[in-house]
Amino acid sequence: MPKNAFLLVFMAPLGAFAALCLTLAGGSGGMGPGWWVAIAVVAGIGFRDLKGAWRLLFLDPARWIKETPRGLDILRPVVGHP
Repeated sequence: MPKNAFLLVFMAPLGAFAALCLTLAGGSGGMGPGWWVAIAVVAGIGFRDLKGAWRLLFLDPARWIKETPRGLDILRPVVGHP
């Protein structure tokens, strides 16, 4: 997947959860213990994702990213044959 598309897909769940929390918390007033557990879990996962996104942010846009069981592989597509 191209780098920019990968970053968008990679970070979309964290952004969606943050928007959901702000929307629901604004209407209900208070947040119970269940909310704080959910926020802590998503924050832990989000922190790992943010570290990975930071590492990828400064790569050349022509790079492609592939998620593997051992981490992220950074690929450079071959444009043509000689």
